[in-house]
Amino acid sequence: MRLKGPTTNRVRRHDAEAPVLDGIYKPTAILPAPPPPPSRPPRSLGDFSTAPAEDIANIAADHFSQSEALKWKQRGPMRAFLGHLAAFPGDTWQERWEASGHDEGRPVGDAAGDNRPLRMKLNCAAGQAFALRLVRPTLLGFRSNRFSHYSPWFRGVAQDPLLEEFCRRADQLPMSQARRTRTKFDVCCALTVFGIDLKDLTPEALLHYAVESRKHELAGDTTSFAGTLAWPILHEMGHFPASAPRSLRGAVTRGQVSVEEAVDRHQLHNREMRDLLVEYIRRRSANLDYSTLRGLTNLLIRTFWKQIEKINPDQKDLKLTEETFTQWKEWLMVLPDGKPRLDVDGPLMAVPRPAKLGRRRAGTLGEVGRPLPDPRRRPAMVPGPPTPPARTHGQPHPRPPAPPADSLQVRQ
Repeated sequence: MRLKGPTTNRVRRHDAEAPVLDGIYKPTAILPAPPPPPSRPPRSLGDFSTAPAEDIANIAADHFSQSEALKWKQRGPMRAFLGHLAAFPGDTWQERWEASGHDEGRPVGDAAGDNRPLRMKLNCAAGQAFALRLVRPTLLGFRSNRFSHYSPWFRGVAQDPLLEEFCRRADQLPMSQARRTRTKFDVCCALTVFGIDLKDLTPEALLHYAVESRKHELAGDTTSFAGTLAWPILHEMGHFPASAPRSLRGAVTRGQVSVEEAVDRHQLHNREMRDLLVEYIRRRSANLDYSTLRGLTNLLIRTFWKQIEKINPDQKDLKLTEETFTQWKEWLMVLPDGKPRLDVDGPLMAVPRPAKLGRRRAGTLGEVGRPLPDPRRRPAMVPGPPTPPARTHGQPHPRPPAPPADSLQVRQ
């Protein structure tokens, strides 16, 4: 270990104190994974998995009713919801829920048809059943129904001091009330879907919830994650380990990946072409920054060769026929959403033309550029003799020769 102190102001090389990592950034992302099912599922009000429907309706009325006069009115929605589930096979309410098909994203209110009051009752009773842990839905099964007061329902049933501390911190965020409410809803939704308490919510589990919400566009669009504000609160509470990233964005950031991993994520079928493209991109990486290299990889693999394999699955090399290349150009002109592609020159300049492939050896990369020679095999550059200082000291630098007159006339 080197001591810190006064230095000689000189740059000196030292041996690395730690093993050198691959690439500039170490992959810090954690892998999203749902939590294991708890040995004792949370049932703060009791286990109602096989309870009669009338008993569950009475318990829901006692817990969720605002006054004694409204208890009779609260029993009706729960009776309608349990009556709907009773039509499906199963020994427990969870088995009947799974047999109903609502976990695939079909709202519970669809069972009411055009009866709008009944639809609202079924939707409200489903949320209360989720909060009571009567049934455990999937993420799609939960989010296909809309609840305006789910977080208070869930917190009132859970009575979890750790969850209350989280909600207290969420209420102090310098955000709008809508974002603070969404932060509490994300955690309550994750606990409901996983069937756990907050003490069992791990970084991997919350990341899994965020990734699945993004996959199904439940957080706004395909570029947004759910739980972005809940993550730093849980980290500040000490609920997440100190080794976990401080933000959800930091958890999903992988940093630089190897050439092999960047190519293999596209799952090419032709192994020989995969090896050829990997070797070419690796040689090009000697004089390209990571961002440019990533763009080149996407053009060659995703935009070009992956589509060639879809057009002609029997294509084994870069000797493309005019028909295959024409079909690829037609695909290139239109984006997957049907809009015209604005940047067509980039992909066309990065891939070979069939006219030149016929005169090249099979397996080369054509107009993409010939493979660069190995830098280790390049001859060493020998510098020439230095210019004597007496010939240049105190003398102005010579001006470059003026261009010919005819060239000036051409420019004018």
